[in-house]
Amino acid sequence: MKRLLIMLALLLLAAGCTQRYELSLPLALNRVELRLTSGEGSSYVLVYSQGPWTATLAESASWVTLSRTEGSGNSQINVSVEANPGFNRSVVLTVSNAAGSKDMLISQLGDAEEQ
Repeated sequence: MKRLLIMLALLLLAAGCTQRYELSLPLALNRVELRLTSGEGSSYVLVYSQGPWTATLAESASWVTLSRTEGSGNSQINVSVEANPGFNRSVVLTVSNAAGSKDMLISQLGDAEEQ
């Protein structure tokens, strides 16, 4: 009888665990830094957001292109960079929503050698 009650309790517990799990973050990025080589290239940043968000670069950086600067919910931003014949360079990407903001450093190596 005791075994039967334990089995029944386990079955009830298992039946109660059928709710689908969904990631619920107010705002998050899948990385805090994106390091790229000196050549032309691209990578991505995953944005996890509850509601609308915007993405901006902290300063003008003509060498960086973002595939999108706004969205809603979970999304992806493709980051493309031009080849860098000069020195190492970087810029901060800030993604913001009603809950706050998250920063990510985009850095790219340069081909120039120090004199």
